[in-house]
Amino acid sequence: MIHPQVARRLACTGRVQVVVEDEQGQPLSVGRMHRDPPAWMMRQLTYRDQGCTFPGCGARAFTQAHHIVWWGNGGRTDLDNLVLVCAFHHKLVHEYGWAINREATGEVRWFWPGGTRYRAGPAPPPDQRSEEEPALLAVGS
Repeated sequence: MIHPQVARRLACTGRVQVVVEDEQGQPLSVGRMHRDPPAWMMRQLTYRDQGCTFPGCGARAFTQAHHIVWWGNGGRTDLDNLVLVCAFHHKLVHEYGWAINREATGEVRWFWPGGTRYRAGPAPPPDQRSEEEPALLAVGS
């Protein structure tokens, strides 16, 4: 048995297809199968994002397309709903509750599990941190 968050991450990077069956095991409907962006879309995504979109990371190797609105939740496989992330930061989203959104301007913003926006840079002094803001601000560096 694996943790549900691990299953969600594996479903994000694996091929999953939902088949709804009746009581006799006969298929009633077959869900979407193609979550992976085609090669041409990956080239455009790589060109646009230039590496992992986590602030301060920029890794160019071992990057993956991530659906901002998760594919399993009905998210589309198009450039407006995809960001490039390295394997480490992809795990933050799927197993540690981090969130990503894209502003209308195209800016990608990352959020701590509590909803506070993450900003790269030195940590504020301990007496100036909010309760939602963990002491470890240099995740991934």
